[in-house]
Amino acid sequence: MTATGAQPLLMDVTNAVQPTLIALTLSTSVLAVPGSSTLTLPERSPSTSAATSTSPITPDLMSQLKERIQQLERQSKLLKRRNLSLTRAKENLESNLRGLFNDDQILFLSRRGKTQVKWSPQTIKDSLQIHFSCGTTGYNVLRSKQQPYPSTRTLRRRLEGIKFEPGILGEVFVLLKAKVSHLREEERKCVLMIDEMAIQDKFEYDTSTGCIRGWTTLTVPGVPKNTQRKATHALVFMLGGASSRWKQVVAYHYTGW
Repeated sequence: MTATGAQPLLMDVTNAVQPTLIALTLSTSVLAVPGSSTLTLPERSPSTSAATSTSPITPDLMSQLKERIQQLERQSKLLKRRNLSLTRAKENLESNLRGLFNDDQILFLSRRGKTQVKWSPQTIKDSLQIHFSCGTTGYNVLRSKQQPYPSTRTLRRRLEGIKFEPGILGEVFVLLKAKVSHLREEERKCVLMIDEMAIQDKFEYDTSTGCIRGWTTLTVPGVPKNTQRKATHALVFMLGGASSRWKQVVAYHYTGW
């Protein structure tokens, strides 16, 4: 078959694939028909190529981009050095603070005014010791200087949880140890004082323990142990400093003879 005879077939094939050829990015397409000569399709128009091309990067623009990259790299190194310096300063500060305060106190300093801090038993103990040594006025002065200590109301609320059953007050001795730990040896010398005071002979319900108060709790000689009598007096045992001004109730009983 000659090229002339193949031309109708070539035109049909060209028309069938024309939409596909438009989407291709080939600059030149070759179409061959068996038994005919090879035909070459024309290249795409210059206007189509120009529409998809980008403007070339000039040497001046390349120099500016390189200079900007170097500038950003210098800033990145500077910020990394500053971040490392601040991290080390923060670690040194926290290390020094841990020698003075507990973790919850450090947290209180870092989150001041943002959230409440749950005070640990150790901080409560330390705060009570300071309160015992300098009194309420001195303690409030420390707190006014932004020192990380719980309020006096918090201390009182924690003390309300101490067991205060008639008899020897074991938990009070733990507080007494903290109270006198800052005193000198001669200031720790104390005397035991015993006092009895009259109370109203009535019964009351203790909501903290669920018990009825008003019965005697001290055994009286000559009276059977199982005998309950209405309490009319309270017998108090107190320790007081012999050469310094401090005192603490360490035991009590309800009596009534």
